[in-house]
Amino acid sequence: MRNKPEAKELAKFIQTRIFKKDGFMVGATGEYCKNIGKNHPLIEQYSGTLKQRAWYWKNYAERVWDSNGLIEGFYRDCTGVNISTYVRLNYANWCDKYRGAGMIPAQYRVPGAAVFWGNDATTLGQVAILIRPVNASMKDGDWYIGEARSLRDGVVMSRLYDRKPTYWGIMSKYFTYPNFDVEEDKAPVFGDRELKKGCTGDDVLCLQKTLATWGYYCEETGEYDKLTIDAVKSFQTKVFETDPSLWTGKMDVDTYNAIYDRKCELYGYRCSDKNLKGHVNIRSYPSSNGEIICSSKRSLGYDVISLDYKYYRIKLNDYREAWVSAHYVKLTR
Repeated sequence: MRNKPEAKELAKFIQTRIFKKDGFMVGATGEYCKNIGKNHPLIEQYSGTLKQRAWYWKNYAERVWDSNGLIEGFYRDCTGVNISTYVRLNYANWCDKYRGAGMIPAQYRVPGAAVFWGNDATTLGQVAILIRPVNASMKDGDWYIGEARSLRDGVVMSRLYDRKPTYWGIMSKYFTYPNFDVEEDKAPVFGDRELKKGCTGDDVLCLQKTLATWGYYCEETGEYDKLTIDAVKSFQTKVFETDPSLWTGKMDVDTYNAIYDRKCELYGYRCSDKNLKGHVNIRSYPSSNGEIICSSKRSLGYDVISLDYKYYRIKLNDYREAWVSAHYVKLTR
């Protein structure tokens, strides 16, 4: 097999096709519309209003694709090899090591990761690719995804939490990704691990950005270096002023909790009830499909970290992050 393209290049490619406003036709793998004649099979498979829409793409788009064809066409453009298959076989055969049902876990949210739709693994019929985080500092949050969606929509961008995929996968048979077996190459969520000298990763970068914003000098390198150690110590001496044993320069559990408390204090909001009876569901991610972590009385308050679309990102009492629908609660200072 020829060298595998990088998955992040697939993500960039799909973003380019979105900006080009490419179209959709069943069975298409990137055909140039200028080369599609009147009796071309891609056109002739349709009739009535559907055929009119196919003609629209033929006349106004640069290229056309179908769902998995968008990925197949990129691979062919890079390698000259055709790998035509079905979406369900993409999941079954291409995602041979990392895949699963439900929302894609945070550590696998990288450019070029795939998400799928279907009632079960044998009925998957649509695939999209993660392009980039909605918020660059929250790679564990919502992402923009790209897909060749339908004859009506063409190639479009939407948001992961809006589309609510039912399966996810890392297409490692044909594309290269970070090595998820190596801790340093994962995309750990901030707070997943203790950070100390020598650690690298997005969670280190998140820590550095947070401290720099608060006036503790460190360079945003993603490497836990001496400047970062000194910045963490400065933060620790301020928040743990009566307990020098905690001035370690490491981001341990106590320091992580203190950072969380500081974020909530600066944001300045808590969510509470809207004078409605009953309970509100606390979810694992901002969607009605998110796993319910617990149900809480609406009169109880939680510190709010940020607003993520129509959900508030909150801090639970055990310092886990969760989400609650903004429809059911109000903000108070």
